[in-house]
Amino acid sequence: MLELSADDDVFSFKHNGNVYTLPAITIEDVEAVAEMVTLPHGEMTKQTKEYLLNLADEGTATVIRTVGLKSYFKIFRAWAGMELGESQPSDES
Repeated sequence: MLELSADDDVFSFKHNGNVYTLPAITIEDVEAVAEMVTLPHGEMTKQTKEYLLNLADEGTATVIRTVGLKSYFKIFRAWAGMELGESQPSDES
């Protein structure tokens, strides 16, 4: 189970009872993510995951690599400040 939270300096999530962190999203991150979400879904997933892995410490990176796709997107969307009702790009774009 994931529990997500964020403040001005850090984004954190709890997975299997342990807390993991990423730096809070910045303007530069927003600009990078805005470009990534226009890509076909598979490429967007790959690039966003690589982006978060580059921000993560070793323990957080391990969790990002091993959680399922649904949990990964919960982490990514919460970190990016995306509302849960927003749609994902389709593979047809």
